[in-house]
Amino acid sequence: MSSPEQTQLLFRRYQLAEIFHIPLRDINLKALLDSDFTTIADDLGISLSELEQVLAEPLDERWQLLERRTPLPANTLRCAVASMDGEWINGHFSRCPIMYVYDVSESGTSIVGLRKMPEEAGEMGHQGRVNAINDCQLLFVAAIGGPAAARVIRADIYPMKVRNVEAIEQTLERLCERLSSGSLPPWLKKVMGQSWQMEDWSA
Repeated sequence: MSSPEQTQLLFRRYQLAEIFHIPLRDINLKALLDSDFTTIADDLGISLSELEQVLAEPLDERWQLLERRTPLPANTLRCAVASMDGEWINGHFSRCPIMYVYDVSESGTSIVGLRKMPEEAGEMGHQGRVNAINDCQLLFVAAIGGPAAARVIRADIYPMKVRNVEAIEQTLERLCERLSSGSLPPWLKKVMGQSWQMEDWSA
């Protein structure tokens, strides 16, 4: 199971990389030594102690998650999640700056990628976003427009609209339970087929 703390660390590092135009792997206390940490913390909406923890925590190989694409293990679903903070499914497909990518199986979940989304609007932006997650089978979003949903479905990605804002961890744990139950609901069985419509996750 990927911890929410790990996901939050990656998200905060990503935010700092965007603010300072520094590669994600180079974000640390030394790189930002001359910066006003109080202002940075306020910009991120976190406390000064939380910022210091983010900068002090070794990132080791996890920075590679920003662009990583790995082979899909057997009996596993790859899920893209639209989140504005790395904790909740609260992102609109067309406006979310990054997508979180998880592998979910009967044995648990793991975060396997962070995908930076293109900034273009309209049809070009929709297609660029689909291309960024085209190795996924499921997409969890808080909202998605009709034209964007059509493009997602044409790419054989199954969009799941979360009716109420839910924690990523909670949602993926529920998916894991459904996989391990051995009795899959119709919408999940459809993932293996081609006749898809957008589903409400709460259904």
